[in-house]
Amino acid sequence: MIFYRPTLEPDSVVKLSRSEVQHCRALRLENGAELLVSDGWNQYAHIQLEIPAWQFRIEKLLPIPSASEPAIRIVSALPAGQRLDWLLQKATELGMADFQPIHWQRSDRQNYNMARMRRILESAGSQSGRLRLPGLQTLVKASDWLADARNPSNDSGLHRVWLHPRAEISFGAWHQTVSAELDHNALLEIWIGPEGGFSSAECRLFAERRIPSAHLGNYILRVETAVLAALAVCAAGCSGM
Repeated sequence: MIFYRPTLEPDSVVKLSRSEVQHCRALRLENGAELLVSDGWNQYAHIQLEIPAWQFRIEKLLPIPSASEPAIRIVSALPAGQRLDWLLQKATELGMADFQPIHWQRSDRQNYNMARMRRILESAGSQSGRLRLPGLQTLVKASDWLADARNPSNDSGLHRVWLHPRAEISFGAWHQTVSAELDHNALLEIWIGPEGGFSSAECRLFAERRIPSAHLGNYILRVETAVLAALAVCAAGCSGM
């Protein structure tokens, strides 16, 4: 189990929140249980649970190891309702490094509670054993995002692709093609449109900027399904899932 705190201080005592206490009780953790605490990005520490005080002491801070696989940024429309919760939870479990929500021309949802979404990331990260949590960015308009977006040169380490059901190649084939150029410093950026798909104007713009497209099979997927399918392909290709 991993606890998260935005700031970690050595030689400090940290109290558990009510929800954390309830989780520990549900797991039947005992006094002295060895756990972890992380700031979600740079540092972590080994800790021991103190019961009945429901606290832990931070002694020595350690750097979070560098990622051994390429980072994956999801650039996506926001799905409706609680499907966004499910998207973020499962994408965290599948290794997403960064989430950039976009309001595309055909997007419907515009509300985005970052504080609540961050709690979902922490819960999923704790469950899946992630010391480094995904980045969570503010919602931006497609026009602002596309203002400087170009298909980068291969030596930049950034590889972009946008998903479309009528693309000529599969996402798996695209990923296999770029895999030869990937190292742990690479960044894969996957663009996913809203339920109504990308507009014709957006598709033309992507083509003009030479950003490749790829499909995820014979069916039209919902936003959250497309996100998880793409992440699963990346996980299988990079880490031998």
